[in-house]
Amino acid sequence: MIQSIITLVFSISVLLYLFKANGATAERLNSNELENQFRNFHLKLLFGFFLLLPTNIVALTYLLTQLSNIGFNSEPLPEFIIKPNMGTWMVLSMILALATSTVLVFIIVRTIKKEQTSQYWAYYNSKYGFNAFGLLKYLSIVIVIAATCLIISQQNSYVKFYEDSVAINKSLEFQERTYDYSDIVGITHYLKTTAPNGNIVNKPHYSIEFRDGFTWRTNDDLRTPNINDPKIFYWLLERTELRLNEVEINEK
Repeated sequence: MIQSIITLVFSISVLLYLFKANGATAERLNSNELENQFRNFHLKLLFGFFLLLPTNIVALTYLLTQLSNIGFNSEPLPEFIIKPNMGTWMVLSMILALATSTVLVFIIVRTIKKEQTSQYWAYYNSKYGFNAFGLLKYLSIVIVIAATCLIISQQNSYVKFYEDSVAINKSLEFQERTYDYSDIVGITHYLKTTAPNGNIVNKPHYSIEFRDGFTWRTNDDLRTPNINDPKIFYWLLERTELRLNEVEINEK
């Protein structure tokens, strides 16, 4: 819960700044004068954006990874935890960084140009022939909202293996499922899976089938199977005294 609150506070702060951001002046200005005045600054700003983008991706990946660890050290401690890893957070950071980098560009322009900010955005719009500032602003708002929903859903996704039970919380579920190991009726190792486009791809993963018909897979919720998965599942096989089912293709 605390993870989601921190994420929401950050996202709302970014959205408030975006909604308040003002673009080009309505005053008609000489395009040649604007070109002479802002051309060099514009080129430097473009260069700065392409430096900010990877920097934001790295920073957001680190912060989201650290944030994902909050709340998992409470008693009783599980034997194993499966939750989104750094790869998942990097993908989401790549999306969110498009918006945060744009916000930083807005801040840089306002800080450096001060009262000339609206004139610079008039130059920016005239250079591209449409309201490019508006596109950046509202596209960033959409990206922040979409990325925030994805991030919170992933923060809500985890599996905890205890000594005699397993707790599962999927990304779109807000009620934790808890099962005793006696409720597990099958553990399966798949070598391949069917991609959304119908292609068969090599993607080894595991699944746990429960008595009530629920199935959890290690590639659920955007998760990429981890090299530690075999260790966890051989441990689980010992606890449940089940045999591992080997299946070539997961067609679901």
